[in-house]
Amino acid sequence: MAVKNTINFVILSVNDMSQKTEDSISMLQNALFYNKRSFVTDALSLTNEIRERKDKLTKELEVAAESDPELKVYISIPAHLGRVSDLINNIADSISSKIDKQLLFSDKAVSELTFLLQRIKEILNTLTDYILARNTFIASYLKESEQEIERSATKFSTLHEERLIEGICTTNASTLYVQMLDAIKGIAWHTRKIAEELIS
Repeated sequence: MAVKNTINFVILSVNDMSQKTEDSISMLQNALFYNKRSFVTDALSLTNEIRERKDKLTKELEVAAESDPELKVYISIPAHLGRVSDLINNIADSISSKIDKQLLFSDKAVSELTFLLQRIKEILNTLTDYILARNTFIASYLKESEQEIERSATKFSTLHEERLIEGICTTNASTLYVQMLDAIKGIAWHTRKIAEELIS
């Protein structure tokens, strides 16, 4: 019973880490929409928790996997979530710079980022459920979502270049926008990798 309780605890801990990534994205959505740095601070508090817990949780999973070999597929997940938290921090840094420097994004850029952040939030929500209830249908959805986000981000990047040439976007704002696109694609990639590894 003690071993089973330990196994349940570490899986729930991984689930909690995933939930925190979703919550931090929600806060960054608010930061972008309301142009308030307090939301960024809240998001960073959550991502710091993830980064602090990932190494310890990885070791706990390694120990638990000795009793239940099926847990081996979970061992790499905290590291992936740690990397996701790093990428979320990159988005947070870009939003902070936008707020601090009072930079303006075009309405189109805000619309594109809003769409992508919402899609990231959705797949992180699905990932959180998937960690507890692994199945091939959800794994396929996460893989397809990553491809869709990649395509959308690439398309938005091209449209952004056109706006930059036309003078609609400034160079400083452009740098932040591109950094956010790259981070969003990275988060989607790690989500897909988690889906693949948990179903193997």
